Amino acid sequence: MNIKLIYLAIIIVTPIGIFNQLPWGGPIIAASTAMGVSISELFADLLPGMLVAEVFAIIMAYFIGIKERKRLNFDPRNAKDISPEQMESMLNAIRLKDPELKRPKLYAFNLILTLTILVMLVMDVAHGGVLFGIGAAIALTVNYRSASLINERLDDLAADALAPALATLAARAFSGVLAGSGMATALATSVTAIIPDSLGSNMAPIYAIIAVPAITFLPQDAFYFGIADVFTAN
Repeated sequence: MNIKLIYLAIIIVTPIGIFNQLPWGGPIIAASTAMGVSISELFADLLPGMLVAEVFAIIMAYFIGIKERKRLNFDPRNAKDISPEQMESMLNAIRLKDPELKRPKLYAFNLILTLTILVMLVMDVAHGGVLFGIGAAIALTVNYRSASLINERLDDLAADALAPALATLAARAFSGVLAGSGMATALATSVTAIIPDSLGSNMAPIYAIIAVPAITFLPQDAFYFGIADVFTAN
């Protein structure tokens, strides 16, 4: 389509950064564990900002699209450069991916189930792990029904699920050692001592400024269990 690749990257990455903050995403699990805050409490605070950021992402994509149309002299009423076959091919890349796993007739049920779990999570009805466990069991049973299919789904997803679970468990034990020994408090005191007292009420933007390059150059666990844990320890 001749879109500038930098614009395409921005349009793709921006929503990914937003939806990574969903309760089942690695960043929010790591952040809640490092700071000792429940996922439901953390997600409830993040949700308004996520909605604003999503509106921004949509508006940004719209203006980038307008800008690219002008640059390419693209007229949607006369789009000869993109044939119906090409458009169909691009759509099929999504529609035909793993068709045997899709359940289009259960879309409404799956959407309602997901929203129900999220509402219960925000309302702190139960621990996030309990809600997600029950939700996953219901979703698997309704969508796949056969025990063999459910086992296949669990086997396929186990590798992705176990790694962050083990990392979170190990990181929590590590942060517990830091906190229990007093090292976390000492580190936090040393870091905060660098910041003038007059800026003490502005820790949130200061932390955000530090976090932007840190989360880019450090692994996720190193950032949350190293920097975030230290900042919140004091």
